[in-house]
Amino acid sequence: MKKFILLALFASILATSAFAASEKNKLGFYLGLPSGISYTRDLGKSADFDVLAGFDFLRTKDFHVYGYGLHARFAPLFKLWSGNLGSIMTGTFSLGPGFGFQLGGDSGTLVVGYSISLPIRFELDFKIPFSLFFETAPGFSHTFVIRSGSGHVPAFYLGGGLGLRFRF
Repeated sequence: MKKFILLALFASILATSAFAASEKNKLGFYLGLPSGISYTRDLGKSADFDVLAGFDFLRTKDFHVYGYGLHARFAPLFKLWSGNLGSIMTGTFSLGPGFGFQLGGDSGTLVVGYSISLPIRFELDFKIPFSLFFETAPGFSHTFVIRSGSGHVPAFYLGGGLGLRFRF
């Protein structure tokens, strides 16, 4: 019985260390423009694939808010710098092209659109399985009014925010 317990304990330690060594996924919350859920998949030492989905304001050229909607962005982020920042964390600076879409509106108006952005991110990975990041994302969006009139709104914007994610 002792051998079985020791074998089970040894197997669980091996499985835990193998799981910890393969922390390639990060999932958490993002507070900013947009605010929502952030997911990143580590693709190796040089890149990540990032997905951001959340709630955002639909803006005009002069930053006037004319509606609200769902926003999703997909971006390969290339790691430009990564290094130790003391004994409890590492830092990573990355950027890459982002492509997104919006769906929303207000009463009587349906709006769809796309966006092209350049997410610039600084991330702190702690020894515990959490990471904290700050991001700014200048970009261009183009929205189209589907109902209640017609037209389109091209606009430059500056998105960004803070995020906290769990690594697994």
